[in-house]
Amino acid sequence: ARQAYNQFMYELTIRGKTAKNLGGLVNYAGITSGTFAADGTGASTFWADKTPALIVRDINSLLLGIWTGSKQVEMADTLLLSPTDATYLAQTPYSSTTMETILSFVQKTNIYTLETGRSLTIRTVRGLENDGSGGVSRVVAYRNSEDVVKLHLPMPHRFLPVYQDGPLNFAIPGIFRTGGIEILQPLAFRYGDGASA
Repeated sequence: ARQAYNQFMYELTIRGKTAKNLGGLVNYAGITSGTFAADGTGASTFWADKTPALIVRDINSLLLGIWTGSKQVEMADTLLLSPTDATYLAQTPYSSTTMETILSFVQKTNIYTLETGRSLTIRTVRGLENDGSGGVSRVVAYRNSEDVVKLHLPMPHRFLPVYQDGPLNFAIPGIFRTGGIEILQPLAFRYGDGASA
């Protein structure tokens, strides 16, 4: 029961629930989204078809879009990537003359770190490979703060007292209440689509 609750809450938080008109972190209505520049090999948006410098530019453009779109009020401190995109960045060298990967280069040269001196948080989210427009991967940038995004959970999961509902049968019901997530500052969120197919 606890595992089912955890799985439900994970999916609700990440992708929302269409039947209940609830959005999630990766598909909330009203968030600015765009497709990465189609300047890779063969006019591709995919990072596998781009140079490391273009990939770094794509990530910084996503982060910078929040900063400029909010008149330099909001700055993203968190980046969500699909496992496929994160693995590609983590294992691909930035250049042939260095042992540094694209991911390690991004961690040092992103606009958030350069402006604040703090590390950009980069996490993976299952399923982001298909969450973008047209079924491509999606990258999510946002400021991870309670005044930006909030998970409404007035009653976390708990078990009610055991009761007997048959001669030899005992039930232990569980209950919880949630309202899903709410993005309070849409300008502190941005979606970038097309990093991979």
